[in-house]
Amino acid sequence: MKVKQKKRLQLYSNIFLPLIALIALGVSSYLWYKALKPEKTPPPVIKQSKVAPKAFSAGLQGNLVEVLADMGIDEKSIKREDADKSTNGVYQIYTIRTPENASLTLLNQRITIMAKNMGGSVFSGIEGSNGKTLTITLGAGKTPTDIVIFKKIPGIEPSRAKMAVIIDDVGIRNLNSIKRLCDLDQTVTLSILPFQTHTSHAVDLAIDTDTPYMLHMPMEPKSSNTNPGEGAILDSDNKDVIIEKLNDAFRSVRGAHGLNNHMGSKVTENIRIVEVIMDYLSSNRYFFVDSKTSLNTIGYQTSHKTGVKSAIIDGYLDVSDNKDDIANKLDKLSRQAFTNGLAVVICHDRPNTLDVLEKKLPELEKQGIKFVRISDLVK
Repeated sequence: MKVKQKKRLQLYSNIFLPLIALIALGVSSYLWYKALKPEKTPPPVIKQSKVAPKAFSAGLQGNLVEVLADMGIDEKSIKREDADKSTNGVYQIYTIRTPENASLTLLNQRITIMAKNMGGSVFSGIEGSNGKTLTITLGAGKTPTDIVIFKKIPGIEPSRAKMAVIIDDVGIRNLNSIKRLCDLDQTVTLSILPFQTHTSHAVDLAIDTDTPYMLHMPMEPKSSNTNPGEGAILDSDNKDVIIEKLNDAFRSVRGAHGLNNHMGSKVTENIRIVEVIMDYLSSNRYFFVDSKTSLNTIGYQTSHKTGVKSAIIDGYLDVSDNKDDIANKLDKLSRQAFTNGLAVVICHDRPNTLDVLEKKLPELEKQGIKFVRISDLVK
């Protein structure tokens, strides 16, 4: 019996003692990890700022005027009156006379965004059965504070802001993109590169459809790795070479009466070359549009000194090829047009850009943007 007991004890020790040791090691390791591991600090709770109903109402008029001005509705069209006690605590009622072609849906969207940015919200938006009125109730928290009523009035014209849309790099891509641009109901100006596969086709289409166009003149950029294209004016060119290149380019884009620079960040900072270009344009009564490819361009200011009619762009639409980015930039520049009376913008004949133009230009026209030839805005 003693031998059996001894064997049994030996068996237990061989099996259970290592198991117990392993468990003990695991427990101690866990306790050590917990002791050393830093406590996770919960992220701070950011409280959303809330606006008091009365403060929301007090700030509404200024914001409303600004939003409506962006949409071509003049401040004179806005009538404000105090609400009576029967309107459930509402402070003000705004009645706004709008043109018949105004989009009530778009107005609703813009007012909703405005209210949210102010810290409030839209409680309701009710369109009249005849499609001529829109009543929007706004407020802060759970309290309605103001009512805005839009009424379409026959004979009211939207305030007009002028915008020239220049389409750069025309002549490189397929003819379908050029046809789409020429088929737009709104005016755009084609800027056609010389010596390209579709240069002459683009000129023919522009002439046949009465679409304005000009020369997109290649010029040397600062980057030595970027090719500005055939016939580019280089920083090292002398006067005779520059004039010869301009003559050749205008013959390629026949019938053009002005130009804007393609690239040219290096050339448009060189007073020697810019003066030669301006003298040439002045003697031929051509106009100049500064594409502003360099922040230090002297093209626009030099044009005025030499009597060349000119303009400088306000922005590019399609630095990003994302449709939402293009649409947002177009909206931003249209607001600038309403503020300043005009805007000059550049984009390219890329598929996403064309999709945005086909959708957005009619909407902006309804809001009061008048799309004009670039030659109408040079001065």
